[in-house]
This record gives sequence, C-alpha cells and structure tokens, in this order.
Amino acid sequence: MVSIPRAHSAPPLVAATPTAGTVLGPGAVLEGTLWAAEPVRVLGTLRGALEADRLVVVEAGGQVLARVSVPELVVAGLVDGPVHCAGRLEVRGGGQIKGRLQAGSTAATASARSSG
Repeated sequence: MVSIPRAHSAPPLVAATPTAGTVLGPGAVLEGTLWAAEPVRVLGTLRGALEADRLVVVEAGGQVLARVSVPELVVAGLVDGPVHCAGRLEVRGGGQIKGRLQAGSTAATASARSSG
C-alpha cells in the first residue's frame, strides 16, 4: 500500500473579519485618492482623499490626513480633514477628528476628541 501525504492548506492572507476588504497596513503610506467598494481598514497613513461605499475603520495608530466621504466611519486613530459620513460616525477611545464634520449620527466614548 502506498501512502500519499495530505496537502497542507496555506493560512489565509487576510483575517475573515467584518472589516476585511482593503487594508492599509501599519507603516504603509498612501498619497492620493483611495476609492473602495468594500470595507476599508486603515492602520497606516493615508494622505489625500478617501471615498468608500462601505464601512471605514481607522484603527488606533492609523492616520487619515484627507478629505473623507463614506457611509459609515469608526475612528480609533486620527482623521484630519473634512469628513462627510452619510450614516453613523463612531469615535472610540483615543480617536481624534480634526476638521469640518458632517454625519448622519454620531457616538463617542469619553476619551474621544473632535475639533474643527
């Protein structure tokens, strides 16, 4: 009898989370316009403009130094620029928004900051 070894499957490259989609990783810097039809997670730095059709999450340590136009936004890092959020905007502990803000609804924790 011949034994055939089983093939090992490779681990997934992107964790299956509700915010999986476009990910700007830690240490990455993008200058220009990011447009995405899927959810976006920002752990690095984006300078320019951000337009998305789905949820955008700016993680702790992430920086969006840009004009932002999204349906939903969660900020635990820094957003510096005008923000248009058609739906829910949530600012979590340590999150900061600097600039003109327009949102359908907002929620913030006690340590969240906003100016502009």
